Amino acid sequence: MKKKTHVLPSVVECDLHTGESRVLEYVEITDDEYKKQVIEPLAKIFYEAMKRDIESGKFKPGEIKKD
Repeated sequence: MKKKTHVLPSVVECDLHTGESRVLEYVEITDDEYKKQVIEPLAKIFYEAMKRDIESGKFKPGEIKKD
């Protein structure tokens, strides 16, 4: 079975006047590398933020906030 790869921008040029951007260089990584370098760090950030909110009393597990 062929391993899935992900193409990620590594160098991006952005025009601050128009807001347009374009990718100048990219990297191709395997699914395993993507999980280790992208998904796991994001999951850790999300977990730490939720933990901090629960410990501070800002959010209670099971609570649904309506804006």
